[in-house]
Amino acid sequence: NGIIYVDNVELLSEKTAVAPAIWNAADFEGGKKQSFYVPSYGAGTLSVIADLKTSNGSYVLQGAVNLANAPRKFAVVRDSIPMQNVAGDSSITSVSFDIYLPNKMPTGGLVKFFVSGGTGDSIAVVDTINSKGLQTNAWNTLWITKLDSLATAGKFNPKKKASIGVVVYYPADTSTWKDNIWFDNLTIYGELYGAELTTGVRTNNA
Repeated sequence: NGIIYVDNVELLSEKTAVAPAIWNAADFEGGKKQSFYVPSYGAGTLSVIADLKTSNGSYVLQGAVNLANAPRKFAVVRDSIPMQNVAGDSSITSVSFDIYLPNKMPTGGLVKFFVSGGTGDSIAVVDTINSKGLQTNAWNTLWITKLDSLATAGKFNPKKKASIGVVVYYPADTSTWKDNIWFDNLTIYGELYGAELTTGVRTNNA
């Protein structure tokens, strides 16, 4: 038996020279497509629906996919996306987009997430369904990272507007799959020049 004494409880924080920034998110709330469209090289239609599968909020962008029709690809794209915040005091580091793949979607399909970064080239990541983390009957987050390094190398221009999109297709057109897939939360991440921010603080989608 005895007494333990406690004194001087302090909350300590650290500061870093650059602050995380999140901007230009497309969350489809309010039932708006937010300028997303199906380009000429894709077969399908888009609509915004209220859906329980939503990963954040109450609305998602639905893509009606029909790979039996030429050109046997589905794509969703948004053009003229600013790669800096309004103040222009930022350096983009990565882009993410959420995609829900239905359970009966066949394996082996390719999902290409790309950013056309203002230099005439596209920066892309291609994943195969049911491998590399892309799972059916679940939300998956697609990422393109290290855009700040690519900008330094002259392969990406964050001062220009870019196109961001996702293409779904199957090698050698081996599938005639038809169903819906869903998208949510296009988010752009960056760093603010010369700012200070307490670490450990997360800013939600802006």
